[in-house]
Amino acid sequence: MTIPSQTRIKLATVGALLFSACAALGQAPFTLRAMREIDDPSSGLRWYLVTDPTHPGAPGRLAPSTGGAGSAASVLIEPPLRPIVLAGDRLVVEDYTPVLKVWLEAVALGPARQGEVVKARCAGHLVRVEIVGSGRARLLGAGESGR
Repeated sequence: MTIPSQTRIKLATVGALLFSACAALGQAPFTLRAMREIDDPSSGLRWYLVTDPTHPGAPGRLAPSTGGAGSAASVLIEPPLRPIVLAGDRLVVEDYTPVLKVWLEAVALGPARQGEVVKARCAGHLVRVEIVGSGRARLLGAGESGR
């Protein structure tokens, strides 16, 4: 069963309103500890997988982004403790120039977390890439060092 996109947007909006109402009833401002940030391509919304610090063994829950710079809630994204790319993982390496957009296949030569620089083998050449997500990387030029 598929849910129409308008219904998904309405459900997400209701979820965001309920989340904002709960935030308004609590102590403002408060901070959520998010394990992961998820962009929903079908509705265009951003979701956070948040955990409950009082019950660390409980499953996380998805909370919609309330948006706006002046929102009562702020979200602290915790970096993953484990690498998201391991040695031997296939990567899609992106490179954007004013004239050209290129996506290449590569193989990671070591483990890395998001934002870290790792060496990869791409088309028989050794290149340095910055990990931007699971299985995705950005090609670094000769003088670039990452973030």
